[in-house]
Amino acid sequence: MKQRKLLSAAIAMALTSGAALAGNIADIYQDGIDNDATITQTASAEPMTASISQTGDLNTADILQSDSWFASAAIEQVGNENEAFITQVNISDSSAATIQQINGSERNYAEIYQDAADASDAWIVQDDAVDSVATITQTNTTGAIGYIEQTGSTQTASITNDNSFFAEAYIYQQGSDNTADITQVNVSDEAVALIDQAGAFNTASIYQDAAFASIAEIYQTGAFNTATIEQINTSTTQAYIYQDLSPSISNTATISQINEVDSIAQISQRGQDNVASILQQDGLSNLATIDQDGQRNSATIEQIGVFNSIAGILQVGNDNLAVVSGGAGSDGNLADVVQTGDMNQAFVTQIGVGNEATVFQSGNENFADLIQEGEVNLASIDQSGDLNYGYIDQFGNGNSAAIDQPGFNNTAIIEQIGDENQAEIVQTGSENWAEIYQQGNLNVAGIYQGGDLGQAYITQIGNGHTATITQAGGSGNVASIYQAD
Repeated sequence: MKQRKLLSAAIAMALTSGAALAGNIADIYQDGIDNDATITQTASAEPMTASISQTGDLNTADILQSDSWFASAAIEQVGNENEAFITQVNISDSSAATIQQINGSERNYAEIYQDAADASDAWIVQDDAVDSVATITQTNTTGAIGYIEQTGSTQTASITNDNSFFAEAYIYQQGSDNTADITQVNVSDEAVALIDQAGAFNTASIYQDAAFASIAEIYQTGAFNTATIEQINTSTTQAYIYQDLSPSISNTATISQINEVDSIAQISQRGQDNVASILQQDGLSNLATIDQDGQRNSATIEQIGVFNSIAGILQVGNDNLAVVSGGAGSDGNLADVVQTGDMNQAFVTQIGVGNEATVFQSGNENFADLIQEGEVNLASIDQSGDLNYGYIDQFGNGNSAAIDQPGFNNTAIIEQIGDENQAEIVQTGSENWAEIYQQGNLNVAGIYQGGDLGQAYITQIGNGHTATITQAGGSGNVASIYQAD
């Protein structure tokens, strides 16, 4: 800090012998003890304006404007031991920078740097904030706006826009021990990043690199929250994280989009101790969304090497687990997982083109596993009862499979190898076991269990077979059908 202050003083002294440029305005007001203020205005063809007001003790303020056309800068510090620096250089046309540290704030640090940034704005406000640090850096940018406001204690906020056209970044923090970081670098065209934190122990970070028309937003209300958004080499990408509708404790949300085009990712968490993660890497035009309203839920969406796919997870209950993943080369897949009960688990894996998978779990302690490998396959698992197990594996094209389990403690398994097969299992009773295995093409199979403790097996090997097993009532019934060419 002292080196910065002495450098500015040396520059001002060296310029006393040179020709002064007319039209610059500088104003310093000090009311306190041992305050230090320096304003340097040099080498500008157009007028510049700067003002410093310090009414506390042991404050340091430094404004350097060099070839900063029409630039204006203002520093106001009410309190003790504050340090503030504003630098606007090399034709920062129409730039405006404001730093305020007021209401008894102590040992705050704020620095604004703007270089060749047309129509740029940078504001830092630290109100009643102890040990806070705020830094805004905007270099070679056009239309960049940076705004940091901190109310509380021990807060840190940083905004960096480097060669980012039309970039805007906002950070608001209210509470204690909050940390927020926004970085938009190297042609993050039209990027907008927003972090809003109200509470304590929150951490939020947004990183955008070469992301055309990107938007990233993080809202957090509560305590112990962590949110991270990373978008690298992406185009028209949007990412949202919300943890703001009710007090949330120990929540974690992560969004990563790498080398993506036209991608959208969204995470919303309401409740406590939820964990959500979205990763979209080296894909194209993917959409992923996670919405959690409950406690101790975990949701993960991974679309790596996937194109034009949509994945969604909704968790309204407690202690649910959902994972949706897509394999390399997949295109146009749709996956949707909805969990409104408690302690459910759902896994969806899609490798191929044009597949659709849905899992609905409104009961409790259900398990669903759905795998699609091929093209234009359709699969669904609906578990409205409790303690049910559902498994669907599709390897081929144009297959259709459905499992409906409104009963209790049932097991249903469907395996399809081939093309255009159809299979359905419905279990309205309790403790039933059903399996359908299809190897071939154009086979149709259905198992319907309304009783209890039943067992049903259908095996179809070949083409064009049809089989149905119905266990309408009773208990302990066993049925088996085997068909082969």
